[in-house]
Amino acid sequence: LNEGVDGWVGGTENGRGLAGLVLERYVERYKGLALLVPVLCGKRSFLIWLRRSLCKFLIFIVLHYPIPGLAGNLGSIYASRISTCLHAGKQENYGRVEWALLLMNVPVQIVFLIIAWALDLGHMDFNWWFVLVYFVVSMVCTWLALFMGKQMTLACWKWDYDPDNYVLPYLTAIIDVVGTTLLVASFATLSSVGLANMAIIPESEAS
Repeated sequence: LNEGVDGWVGGTENGRGLAGLVLERYVERYKGLALLVPVLCGKRSFLIWLRRSLCKFLIFIVLHYPIPGLAGNLGSIYASRISTCLHAGKQENYGRVEWALLLMNVPVQIVFLIIAWALDLGHMDFNWWFVLVYFVVSMVCTWLALFMGKQMTLACWKWDYDPDNYVLPYLTAIIDVVGTTLLVASFATLSSVGLANMAIIPESEAS
């Protein structure tokens, strides 16, 4: 199998940079965005914003105590599992594994939302609309990560490329972009139609 890495370095860095730009533009417009993005997508795009904001203490915390991006991590686990089976010549039961990993997202997100609500993390407007929309976004991202992880792994194997070297970087970069964009769009929609107050009011307007 081909094991080179030159083909994906530029693409993954561009994907992470794009997710960071989206977060940087909207993180000060919507409540809780900086909290939800690393939980949903992973820490990469969050670190880009932190570096540009010179939050050195937070960078240290995120680097040494990694925040798991559940959707991307589940997709990466699935892709690695498929790759291992392909290398071993075994047949994977795709449907059962996909459902198991997808359902793993449910209790984790529920516990996270309960903790965030109890501790008022992110100072978000917690109501049923917000919970429903965030949960749908998390499930969509997880399903997309699992679907893309499988398809990309099988395609790489078919084209004689090692999935372990090519799939995971692209997969996490794409989920970073998709998850961040979906969260921003969801927050904008909730605020615009008045279902939840997710917008941050500038101090000049508040006074």
